[in-house]
Amino acid sequence: MRILPSLLRRLVKRGTVTLIGPDGRTRTFGGDGPGPDLTVRVTDPGLDWKLLRGPRLAIAEAYMD
Repeated sequence: MRILPSLLRRLVKRGTVTLIGPDGRTRTFGGDGPGPDLTVRVTDPGLDWKLLRGPRLAIAEAYMD
């Protein structure tokens, strides 16, 4: 996974987001200020390509899966 981690690095301003990839690798992204903690597990190894083709639909489908 390359796209989602780079997006999270830019988007997370407060709190932390822990991303568990399909390979089991865990990455944590944190903002400057305090805030909520979120953990996301991605099970689809093709999510990066789906994000490139249609980010809104890919995020919604990944959430439902």
